Amino acid sequence: MAWKPRAWLRRFPKDSGHLQSHDYRALFEAIEAKSTDASTGDRPRIGRQLAAELAASDALHTENGQEAKKAVVTAFLASMIWGYGMVGYGPYRTQRVLTRNGTVHDEIVIDQLRGVADMVRSEGGVAAFEHIANIRRSNRSYLKYLGPAFGTKFIYFLSKASGIVTTPVMDSVVTGWLQRNAPGAGTFNLSWWDAESYTRYVALLQKWADELSQAEGRKFEADDIELLIFLDARGLSTTAPESEDVTPESMLDDLGTEADARGGEEDKVGALLVEALREWFALKPPTKD
Repeated sequence: MAWKPRAWLRRFPKDSGHLQSHDYRALFEAIEAKSTDASTGDRPRIGRQLAAELAASDALHTENGQEAKKAVVTAFLASMIWGYGMVGYGPYRTQRVLTRNGTVHDEIVIDQLRGVADMVRSEGGVAAFEHIANIRRSNRSYLKYLGPAFGTKFIYFLSKASGIVTTPVMDSVVTGWLQRNAPGAGTFNLSWWDAESYTRYVALLQKWADELSQAEGRKFEADDIELLIFLDARGLSTTAPESEDVTPESMLDDLGTEADARGGEEDKVGALLVEALREWFALKPPTKD
């Protein structure tokens, strides 16, 4: 995924009051350095392997609170940069999660992200998803504006980096493919944190990974299946870069998160409308020339 460091830096200025305790600029510069091939001069690119490496820092679990905070923010930023790529509103969406529209809540959100990271490491990705879902039932401000489609990207890289069972990304591209090609698997809610949907999704992909491993005589993981589904849904080969464009699926993922943030448990009308629209798009894939 190509990305524009300057676009992200504009959203996270170095000297901006409440951001002084976490020098986001330094974190972005470190990510940029790792994602830039100086020999080619190409635009910085971040792939699954690099994002997992950036989420693997031992500092996440250090007793040094400041270093642990920097490490979890780096892991989160890497996940979001990979997830949004060149999508223009990615920096804004990410900044809104971390800083609550410029308020002083960044410390609170970072502590929440650290709690998720600890949960992934100790109990796994599904447990971390359930942890978020349970808290959000009574506390809508918990990781507000972070929906499952991008939240599972963060969980995915944390699980991949921790050497535990990897729990894959669940977004509209993959669930739309499932709806078209495996209707018996049911639908998966993405507009709010639905633990039952994610548990069922992970179990299905792990089942297929086990079956493919047996058939091919080599080991496949659930995230391998997710990648193959994603590529097939986009009409890409296994050697092509993952898409960086704004798509109906990416917009629906963000719109669902927005609807949930505004309505919450008390008013799911907006989120349900997005889910209905998501199903319509899933059954009406774009025509190919």
